[in-house]
Amino acid sequence: MPGNRFDARNIVQHIAEGRGEEALKERATYRNPDPAHPTFVRFVVLDVIADPTVIDSKKLSYWENTLKVANIQIATVAPRNSIIARPVMRSTSGASDKVMVLYPFCPPSISMPAKPGEHVWGMFEDPGAKVNEIGYWLWKVVQPDFVEDVNYTHADRSLDPSFLPGLVDVFEGTADPKYEFHNGGQVKDMTSGTPYTIAETSTLPADPLGQGVTDADKAYELLIASDTGAEAARVAQYEPVPRYRKRPQDTAFEGSNNTLIVLGTDRSGPWADTSNVDPNQGTIPAPVKTDTAGPGAGAIDIVAGRGQTADTLGKAVQNSLNNKELGKDKQNLSPKEGDPDPINDRSRILIAQKTKGDTNFGTASVIAAQGNIAPGAPNPADDSDGYGYVVVKTDKIRLIARSDVVIMVTQDTGGSPPKDANGNLADPGTGGASLSPDHCASIIVRANGDIIFTPSKKGVVKLGGDGANLAVLCQMAATGATDESGNVTAPPIIDTMFGSQGGGGVAGQFATKVLLK
Repeated sequence: MPGNRFDARNIVQHIAEGRGEEALKERATYRNPDPAHPTFVRFVVLDVIADPTVIDSKKLSYWENTLKVANIQIATVAPRNSIIARPVMRSTSGASDKVMVLYPFCPPSISMPAKPGEHVWGMFEDPGAKVNEIGYWLWKVVQPDFVEDVNYTHADRSLDPSFLPGLVDVFEGTADPKYEFHNGGQVKDMTSGTPYTIAETSTLPADPLGQGVTDADKAYELLIASDTGAEAARVAQYEPVPRYRKRPQDTAFEGSNNTLIVLGTDRSGPWADTSNVDPNQGTIPAPVKTDTAGPGAGAIDIVAGRGQTADTLGKAVQNSLNNKELGKDKQNLSPKEGDPDPINDRSRILIAQKTKGDTNFGTASVIAAQGNIAPGAPNPADDSDGYGYVVVKTDKIRLIARSDVVIMVTQDTGGSPPKDANGNLADPGTGGASLSPDHCASIIVRANGDIIFTPSKKGVVKLGGDGANLAVLCQMAATGATDESGNVTAPPIIDTMFGSQGGGGVAGQFATKVLLK
């Protein structure tokens, strides 16, 4: 029988024909006739060694005498992110299928996630050796779409008929996925309609942590429950995380708790326009590469907290452990689940080669309104052609420096900044290679506590809005004329009848680079 018992592709027909138990048992007992050792072995994570410094004699005794760890001799030197795991049970499991300490395959600079109860791939440097003391785990075993979850994946659901697509009519016309943690595959009794687990398909022993429990079907629940489970299960945070649909060329790194880094192209919504439906082929994505026209729109999107609306979160359900998780019932999937939402996503840093930043983040109208743009003057928020943007959006922002903070703009063109043939803005100066102080405006916060606002040669500092037009009458302060509290001191402005003010000296002088509103 080709395949293995974790492959759900051919089992639908067997279940529909009432041969579900037969099919699952056959898959449970099937062994490849090739006697060669497998390159990869499927393991179930029992615990994660997050901190080797807490491994003491009591823990070592538990691992050796209760869990029966076969290579206990390396446990005291296991690096961080090693796991305690056992090979997935098979009906032909033997003495060689023992609990082991597995080192992480990836170096410490790239630590992959693993949580108790999840299935991971393990490998050995010499699979044919009689003794394999050191094995390595690579990463989580990817499951079918209706099972896979970036937060937590229960592999045995791949053999649960309530999740298998296409069984709505078979099981009394209802699609009701059971978000439970059965130990093995389930079928429905054709007479009573009651689901039950096939013992031969169990992937964990009845008592995975040696707690004296005999209910085999509850093995996974015991392993991952916060009050009875492994140490790592008590630390892990279980929550619904929307799935991200990346574009084919993207590189995406997704964390278990709603964090995402995408090295891709400009995007503020769906991965493609899928409104085009061909009567012969179904939905066909339109050939739109980016949100902005043409190439040259690479983007790095760093986001935490997607899915802040009902549309982008998708369906959250409560599982049998009273935790929330992402619903995977295809009948109720949201077409916008996991899509970037610049307005509502909780925290984002976007580094874009070319995008419509003010339009996508909803700031264009505010900038235009506050700018008091004169008729015919360029709109500073006009990004219709796309510009390079770095956008930071979150609830609160803190910039903390131990020395200076400098915010500088290197353009003073009197209108829309010019672009070169590649659509880039060129810094003014000799050949565009250096900056000219006459064309720069800046805000500098110095380590000594001074805050310096410096407009360009033709610019002014406007306080209160772009329409600020009130000149400021001041008195000249002596250099370093501050009191012991750091406040500026200066002589009073002398006002006499019919006297002229603002001419300098004791009569005061108007500031030349500051306007108030």
